[in-house]
Amino acid sequence: MARQLIQVEGLILSGVPRGEASRLFLIFTREHGLLWAVAQSVRAGTSKLRGHLQVGRLVKMDLVRGHDKWRVIGVSESEPIPLAKEMVKLMIRLLPPEEANPNIYDDFIAGLRLLPITKDQLSLETLLVVRLLFNLGYLDPAPTFQTFVAEKELSSSLIEKFVPVKREAIKLINTFLEDSHL
Repeated sequence: MARQLIQVEGLILSGVPRGEASRLFLIFTREHGLLWAVAQSVRAGTSKLRGHLQVGRLVKMDLVRGHDKWRVIGVSESEPIPLAKEMVKLMIRLLPPEEANPNIYDDFIAGLRLLPITKDQLSLETLLVVRLLFNLGYLDPAPTFQTFVAEKELSSSLIEKFVPVKREAIKLINTFLEDSHL
């Protein structure tokens, strides 16, 4: 029986040891959303994948679908990218497994790339959460936020425009999280 081989770009969000030398990774991809994938013997000193498969790396990888899980069989490129830990936790809670979310993926990667150069990181993270909730259908934005969710690309200028309404957005996010018990 032939196995499905896919090539994807994904951000490694977390990893847990599995067995003696393997590791189970939670990877966020554009085409498949959040997925779990096993990398065999990646913790062994002789592993070619060891340096690439680290939490907080954006990797281009080859995955094959097994009976019940994905397996990492190769990595062609990887780059370190800073993670916003609280944002990652929220995404893990909200995103359904193995469901494509290209808008959310593009926003998240663009936001993480802006993180080291943004003066107001709280505004960036708050804007990302507003856009995440909107893209998942949890938030019907007030007219105040229409501009920020309608804009296709995240940019420094969009973040600067968001600063005056950041406080209102934080209240909206907290209300949503409280009401939904997430």
